[in-house]
Amino acid sequence: MTTSISEIRRHAATQRRGYERFLDFFANYVVKIALFCRLTPTQLTFFWVIVQFFAPLFFTFGSYFSFVLGIVLFQCMFIVDLSDGKLFRFSKAGVKHKKPLFPKYLDHLGHYINNAWLFICLGLGTMLRYSGDWFFFYGGLAAAFFYLLNKSTAINPAWYKSFEEQKTILGLVDQATPRYGKSLLKQFLFDFFRVEHLGNFLFFGILFDQPGVVLMVYAGLFCLEFLRKLYVQGKLLWRVDKGRS
Repeated sequence: MTTSISEIRRHAATQRRGYERFLDFFANYVVKIALFCRLTPTQLTFFWVIVQFFAPLFFTFGSYFSFVLGIVLFQCMFIVDLSDGKLFRFSKAGVKHKKPLFPKYLDHLGHYINNAWLFICLGLGTMLRYSGDWFFFYGGLAAAFFYLLNKSTAINPAWYKSFEEQKTILGLVDQATPRYGKSLLKQFLFDFFRVEHLGNFLFFGILFDQPGVVLMVYAGLFCLEFLRKLYVQGKLLWRVDKGRS
């Protein structure tokens, strides 16, 4: 007996924000395929992480078609990323369970490595398309560097020893994110520039054959986000310290 999409929606429902609500519709069908193939949620996670890692290598072929193929394959894997958690919730529906820790680790590792790797490959591929101009390769390295710098400088509860401090930091983490609050403009900008979102600025930049512009824009955005994050996190922590003194 096959599982219906309505059953998947009912037993694997979750809250999504912005554009992810639209992508969640397609994730239900990925879950249906995974159930048919008898895949586990962790296997699904491994699948999208591995495929997404190799997808940017298409950029290094240097042709317009390979650029489009690479970005479509890369961003379609984000739909699979939305599906592994749905598959887990569906398989555990009605049963008390604890979420496994390894898949979340693998998920974050996949995003951090693959997104940075995408810009390195895009920079290399753009360099090859434009007669070996190293400026584009350096642009890709800059985008990857600032992207990873953003991730490494986010306030982390593990930096603090006491449970009280960790609890306080957990309350600040969400406030430091770029889409904190209920601003529709913030949500739109986040969705439009998020690397993994199919149909975003990155996608159309490559579709309209402007990879050099894409590299410069993302390098600039990640740099600005790094500076914003340093300021906001510092301000939040300073405010907490003043309240505790």
